Parts: sequence; C-alpha cells; structure tokens
Amino acid sequence: MAGPLIDTHPAVAPRPGDVVLDKDSADSFLATGLGELLDERAVRCLIVTGFATEYCVDSTTAAHIRADDARTTNSAARS
Repeated sequence: MAGPLIDTHPAVAPRPGDVVLDKDSADSFLATGLGELLDERAVRCLIVTGFATEYCVDSTTAAHIRADDARTTNSAARS
C-alpha cells in the first residue's frame, strides 16, 4: 500500500487476505463498512488503538459509545 503521502513499512503492510478500508473521517466506522464487516464476522470485542489517541481513537470510540455499540473498547496508548 503506498500513495503520494504515505508509504507503509513492510512490517505492518497488509498481507494477502487482509481487509483494508479507506476512511475520510476521524470516526473509523463512518462510511467505511467497518461496522457491517464486524457484524458479518460476529466480532463482539474490538480494541481501538492508533497513533493520535486524542483524535481518531477518541472519535471512533466516542461515536460508538453514543450509538451504544457495546463491542467498542478504547485501549489506546499514546506514542
């Protein structure tokens, strides 16, 4: 995965069969299909981590706590 603004380190690059979702919002569930994908796979627990805890991780977690999505757990460490 690469683009004009990003290069993904090979150690964390998607592998064949991995799901890759594009997002345009701080909320990772908003218009990405992530919620539907988790429902299809019957995922009941989700650990949300990220680089900018105070931005995307908080936005994703807060949006789904408000929506009463019980599977979302905020377990992020600041870098």
